[in-house]
Amino acid sequence: MDAVKCPSCGATGSGLVCTYCGSRIRESVDETLALAEFHQLLGSESGENLAKLLKHGYLPAAEGPLIEAGFKCLPYMGDDIHSDEGEGAALRLEAVVSRLRVSGDTEQSVKAVAEFESHLKRYRTDQKQSTRMGCAILVVVPLLILAVILWWVFA
Repeated sequence: MDAVKCPSCGATGSGLVCTYCGSRIRESVDETLALAEFHQLLGSESGENLAKLLKHGYLPAAEGPLIEAGFKCLPYMGDDIHSDEGEGAALRLEAVVSRLRVSGDTEQSVKAVAEFESHLKRYRTDQKQSTRMGCAILVVVPLLILAVILWWVFA
């Protein structure tokens, strides 16, 4: 394929999806092929680039590929709940849920929305619990140190 300029970021690419920002470059190509290429791109990236692609990358409009895109987000939300990749995947999954709600209420989309929302709820709950635990540790440890110092000084 010949090189094409990305309409979103201006980078030059020869594929169906921009390797820099994840946007779809060639509109005349089937969404399923573009999504497959985007998922290959996700598999080759890590760290900040992966998080950026998850947040801003290509999302199809058709229901089937959109549901597939949602299921591909789930593995990124499992390991480290405070990672940029996990947050990027959660934001992408929220976008998928929004698009599925707007696209109509087919049986398949209703089931997918329910599944995705349960994963998002669990992810957000785990995030909140982890943050609360971290804050509690940051408060309790200095108080314990202060108590030991005061006990040592006044005992």
